[in-house]
Amino acid sequence: MPPASTPHPFFLSLPYPSSPLPLPSNNLPLLSQPPLRTAMHHPQVVQSLPASPMTERSAPKGGAARCEPGSEATASPKATSRSAKREAAARRASKSQHGVTLVEVLIVVAILALIAGGVAIFAIPKFQQAQKDQAKTDAKTLVSVLEAWKLNAPGITDCPTVEKLKADKALKADQKTEDPWGKPYKIICVDQDFGVVSSGPDQKEGSEDDIWAGAKPVK
Repeated sequence: MPPASTPHPFFLSLPYPSSPLPLPSNNLPLLSQPPLRTAMHHPQVVQSLPASPMTERSAPKGGAARCEPGSEATASPKATSRSAKREAAARRASKSQHGVTLVEVLIVVAILALIAGGVAIFAIPKFQQAQKDQAKTDAKTLVSVLEAWKLNAPGITDCPTVEKLKADKALKADQKTEDPWGKPYKIICVDQDFGVVSSGPDQKEGSEDDIWAGAKPVK
């Protein structure tokens, strides 16, 4: 074991203190120091701090922008409305990109079938009745032409035809000589009177739907 070293004579000449020296106050342990206070704990400092952009947007007009501890900034009504409009536009755009489904096609076909059925139920009977009325009017007009022709040709006893009336210029060039179903009117002579008949919608003579004007032969 090496021998212990001898202290320097200078250190041996220094006086030894009778009591330990006191520690300075700034060397106290950190745990004994009071906690640091931030700027948020001083109202005077908070009022002097500049407001954040979110706080300025959420603050009312004419009021000071304040930020309290524990509070969260809320979006303005205008920003909420704009975001809702953007979401609605995005939903509409996504819906418009979808193609037509089979169900939608069937719905359209069903609507068209209902419209066509309504036309068939109401329009077709009206059209058929209009054709019958037109045939009656044309037949009465031909009877009037025959009576006028008879006054201008008293010596003729034969039953005239449509061609005869046209040759004698008793009929006008634009006078109708065919019924609405495309068949010529037939002139019937009953003694000294005239009658005009149309075979009607079924185009069959002597049927119940024949249309008469003037004299009608007795069966």
